[in-house]
Amino acid sequence: LAETAVSGDYRSKVSGNWGSPAAWEVFQSGAWVDATVSPSSADGSITVRPGHLINVAENVTADQLLIEAGGLVSINTGITLTIADNPGTSSDPVDCIVDGTLYVAGTLIPTGEFSFSAGSLYHNASDGGIVPAGTWDVDSECRITGIINNAPTGLAQSFGTFTWNCPSQSASLSVGINGNITIKGDFSLVSTGLGKLALTNNTSQVSMTVEGDYSQTGGTFVANNSPSGTVTDSIYVAGDFRFTAGNFIETSTAVPTGRGALIFNGNGTPQHFTSGGIFRNTIDFIVESGAFLQLGTGSTPAIIAGSNGTFTLSAAATLGITSPFGITLTSTANPSGGNIRVTGTRSYNAAANYVYNGAAATQYTGNGLPSTVSTLVFSNNGGSVRFQAAHTITTSFSITSGSHANLGTYTHTTSFLSLGGVVQTSGSYGGTTSGATFVIPEYFETATGIVNNSAPAGTWLGNTTEWNLASNWVGGVPVSTTDARISS
Repeated sequence: LAETAVSGDYRSKVSGNWGSPAAWEVFQSGAWVDATVSPSSADGSITVRPGHLINVAENVTADQLLIEAGGLVSINTGITLTIADNPGTSSDPVDCIVDGTLYVAGTLIPTGEFSFSAGSLYHNASDGGIVPAGTWDVDSECRITGIINNAPTGLAQSFGTFTWNCPSQSASLSVGINGNITIKGDFSLVSTGLGKLALTNNTSQVSMTVEGDYSQTGGTFVANNSPSGTVTDSIYVAGDFRFTAGNFIETSTAVPTGRGALIFNGNGTPQHFTSGGIFRNTIDFIVESGAFLQLGTGSTPAIIAGSNGTFTLSAAATLGITSPFGITLTSTANPSGGNIRVTGTRSYNAAANYVYNGAAATQYTGNGLPSTVSTLVFSNNGGSVRFQAAHTITTSFSITSGSHANLGTYTHTTSFLSLGGVVQTSGSYGGTTSGATFVIPEYFETATGIVNNSAPAGTWLGNTTEWNLASNWVGGVPVSTTDARISS
């Protein structure tokens, strides 16, 4: 804009080579005029405007570069673009602002400061190079596609979206991030060719944090690639984990062994786990408190297998269980091992929440379900979930509409029972032949088992929406000394 430009500023006029003056305009005497020389770091700000492609076909040093949304700067193979740090006494805070696309087939020397805005793309199509350190918006993307024999540097920083797709990567090249990396958006691993992408090749403990989704459709990701490493290197995922192909491994051979850990730390929104790839060696799986890991769907259950690490479901975490065989303590058999088949210890916390939402005509709880659980939900629409032991449900037991429970021959207890979203009053419940106070075949299959519901006074039954109606509450309308209990 003329009102913000100063003498010596450049902007693109048309698409063309950086070194061609015909591609540029320069601001002189209050107006934009055709340039007679191409811009460099000796000039003012340099702007590549929307719809313009500027090819860097000869070595250039620039500063105060702005690539606007829809603009593209492409560094040709064998050519170097240096982004200098303004040497002036009042240096600009950012030397290269990318709102559009910066494509690197040659060499980028990022001496100055970088900023990548929402919608921007940094595309490294060269073999190696330096990923510029900078500020990356959550909706920016760092895309690496050109790696063959040389590892890029600068990967240990905070990105927006990050994509690795290097089908020509050589078998001898294991690219190590070798530091903590945060991905504020989604992480996508498409291909590592015959090579690997490793969180670290060193012995120091590092982590990878993915605040969005983790997607792997190929390639090999190594959580710990240090043969002598004895630490646990962790990958934190807050979104979905889509692992449909490829390998997720660790390769430490130290004694005691180093490990990798895949930690689900979402905010309670279901994190959908899709399996199909291969886990190998010592990978631990942890569902942190407050997270909800949904293991595939009823039609396509997700299986965690192949690892000799552990599985831990933390207190206040939730597990969505889809295998017809539920969750087991030690079995690795297919399919009777259930959703979790690691060979290490499987720890299912009594204060965790369990949701059975498979699609089999009969889904078994499995012997991994603790005798005491916090919340239990049966949501096998059109089928039933069958208990294999007696259980105490401390917070709530819910059976959704269209689902059934087979109580077996056991006596179960809960303080809150919901059938099809309707909260039930105190008493025993079961199916035909149970002898329960409330025989409800709509939700309980024929069995001798019962569930005793001891709803405390102050439990909301919700027959209507009227607060002051005694029939809406267990024990009548709550008073000041009653703890009111209303569950969704």
